Amino acid sequence: MMPIKISLSLISFFFLLNLAMAQNLDSMELCLQSDTLSYEQRIKLYDDLSWEYVSLSVDKSTGFARRGIRLAQKENDDLMVCRLYRYMGISHYTFSQYDSAFIYLDKAMYIAEKIESEDQFAAIYTAKGNIYNVQGKYDMALDYYLKALPIFEKNEQKYRVRITLSNIGALYNGMKNYDQAEYYYNKSNELAAELNDLWGLAQNYDGLSSIYLDRKAYDKALASELEAYELYKSLNYPVYETVCLSGIAQIYYKGFNNLKLAREYAQKSLNLADSIGAPNYIASSLCMLSNVAYHEGNYKACVEYAHKAFETDSSDYNMLTNILGNMVTGNIQLGNTNEAIKYFNLYTKSINEAANNDFLTAMSEMEVKYETEKKTIKITALEKQKKLYKYLILSTLVSLLFLTILIIYRHILSKKEKLLTRQKIIQLEQEKKLVATQAVLEGETAERTRLAKDLHDGLGGMLSVVKLNLNGMKNYSVLESENVDQFNKTVNMLDNSIKELRRIAHHMMPESLLRY
Repeated sequence: MMPIKISLSLISFFFLLNLAMAQNLDSMELCLQSDTLSYEQRIKLYDDLSWEYVSLSVDKSTGFARRGIRLAQKENDDLMVCRLYRYMGISHYTFSQYDSAFIYLDKAMYIAEKIESEDQFAAIYTAKGNIYNVQGKYDMALDYYLKALPIFEKNEQKYRVRITLSNIGALYNGMKNYDQAEYYYNKSNELAAELNDLWGLAQNYDGLSSIYLDRKAYDKALASELEAYELYKSLNYPVYETVCLSGIAQIYYKGFNNLKLAREYAQKSLNLADSIGAPNYIASSLCMLSNVAYHEGNYKACVEYAHKAFETDSSDYNMLTNILGNMVTGNIQLGNTNEAIKYFNLYTKSINEAANNDFLTAMSEMEVKYETEKKTIKITALEKQKKLYKYLILSTLVSLLFLTILIIYRHILSKKEKLLTRQKIIQLEQEKKLVATQAVLEGETAERTRLAKDLHDGLGGMLSVVKLNLNGMKNYSVLESENVDQFNKTVNMLDNSIKELRRIAHHMMPESLLRY
C-alpha cells in the first residue's frame, strides 16, 4: 500500500509570504502589551502573529486574528479585516478543519468583494483551491487556481505565479497526470530559480520526487526528496520536513525494498509531527509506518498504526482509503475476519460516498450553472428594464424641467406685460393730463391774447383819442390859470392811465409766451 503524499506536500498559500520575518514570536507578543503603539503598529503585530502561527497553532493564529479584526473594524479598515479572516480560514485548513476554513474564507471573500480587492480575491481562490486539492476535488481545485493565476500574472506578482504553478503541478500529480504535473513543476522551478525562492524549489523537488517514484525512477526520486528535505530544514519549516521524511520512507520501502531505512525515516516523520501537533501530518506518518509494517509482514503493527491514523485524522480521502485498505488486508492476514469485513464495509462505503459526492457535486455544478444562466438572463432583462426606467425618468425630468422653465418664462413675460401695460396706462394718463393742461394753457393764452388785444387796441386806442382831443381842446380853448393846472393834471393822469394800460396788456401776453 502507498500513502498519498501529494496532498500533504501541497504548499498552501499561507506559507508563501514573509519568509524573512523574525521567528521570535514571544517578543512580538510582548510588544502588544505596550500602550504607546499606534494603530498601524498594533494591527501589523496582530497581522504578523496570526500569520506566523498559521501552521503552528490554530488557537493562537485565530486568537490574534480575532483581536486584530476587532481593532480594524473600529478603524473601518476593511482590507485588514479581510486579510485576518483569510488567515483564520487558512489556519483551520492547516489543521484539517475544512468546514470552518470555508466559513472564514467566505467571510473574507464577502469583504474582498465589498472593497473590490483583486489581490484578496486571488489569495482566497488559492486557499480554497488548496482545500479542494487535499480533498481530492481536483476539478474544483483547478477552477480556483485558474481564477487566481491570471490575476497574479496581470499584477506581475511572479512569486505568487510561481506558487500557483506549483499547486497546479501538485493537483495534476494527484490525478496521476504526470506529464502535466512535471510541466507545471518545471515552470514553477524556473521562476523559483529566478527569484532565488528556496521554498519554491523545495516544494517543486518534493512534487517531482513523487512523479519519479511512480515512474519507477527511484534514484531520481530519492535525490529530489532529499534535496527538498534539506531545503525545508534550512528554512526551519518542520511541518514540511515531516512530509519529506515520510516521502523518503516511501521511496526506500517501495523502490529499494530497504524496510529498515523506511521504518527509521517514517518514525522520524512521526516524532516531528507529534512535536508540532499537526493531526494530518501525524496521520500521514502513522499511515507510512503501517505500510512499512505490512511489507515487513508485521500485520499486527500494520493494523495498529492504521487504526491510530484513522482515529487521528481521516479527513483526507486518499489517505483514508490507504488506511482502510491496510486494516482490511492486515486483519485478513491475522485471521480477524469480522474486523476485516468491518473495515472492508467502511472502505466500500467511503468509495461509494466519494463517487456519490462527485456525482452530487457534478449535478450541483450543473444546477448552479443553470441557475447562473437563468440569473444572467434575468439580470440582463433587469438591466434593460433598468435602462428603460432610467431613460423614462430622465425624459420625465427633462420634461418637468422644460415645463418649469416654460412656466417661469411665461410668468416673467406676464409680469413684464403687466408692468408694460401699467406703464402704458400711466403714460396715457400723463399724456391725457398733458393734453388737458395744453388745452387749458392754449385757452388761457388765447384769452390773454384777446384781452391784451382788446385792452391795447380798443380801450388803449380810445384813451389815446381822448388824449388827442383834450390836447386839441387846450390849443383852441381859453382856460383860467387855475383850470389849466387842473386840465394838465387830468391829461397827465390820462397819459399815466394809457401807460398803465399798455403795461397790463404787455404783461398779459409777454414776448416769451408768444415765442415758446
